[in-house]
Amino acid sequence: PPQTVLINPNAEGGFENGPSFADNGWTVVNDGTNKWEVGTATKNGGVRGAYVSSDGGITNTYIGSVAQVSHFYRDVDFPAGQLMIRLKFNFRGGSSQDYMSIFLIPTESTPIAGIELTDAGGIGSGVGVAQAEYAFVSRIIPSSAAGTTKRLVFSWRNNGISTINPPVAIDNIE
Repeated sequence: PPQTVLINPNAEGGFENGPSFADNGWTVVNDGTNKWEVGTATKNGGVRGAYVSSDGGITNTYIGSVAQVSHFYRDVDFPAGQLMIRLKFNFRGGSSQDYMSIFLIPTESTPIAGIELTDAGGIGSGVGVAQAEYAFVSRIIPSSAAGTTKRLVFSWRNNGISTINPPVAIDNIE
């Protein structure tokens, strides 16, 4: 039977352990004005969620006039012998031009603020584009990840041309 591996077992995949990514076991790599934040401006249950903000997390809004890329990530141990591995989370926001993508990369690779990751390792691009309300999103992780440790990366990219609020928000990752 498929196993559920909670990304953050103490908070059941949410961001409830504290007001920072580090409190919740994630590393954030931000650049510029629009940054990933953990806060209370938007969430899908609980007290906190993760979202892009241009004002230090007070609101889930952004300024689209400057192109930028930010990431948050953590290393995940995938159980051996699994034929089906599924990433599940709640998501809202984004547009066809400014969006979130998800990657599984080797743990030796570290995302760099301002630089987009390549399609290699991509498991979702333009995820849930233009979701006004939180929606459940599910992505299949390649079964080749079973028995390995991979770096799970959520990336936000805005193109610097337009602003369509709200930007992305994510919660309940498992």
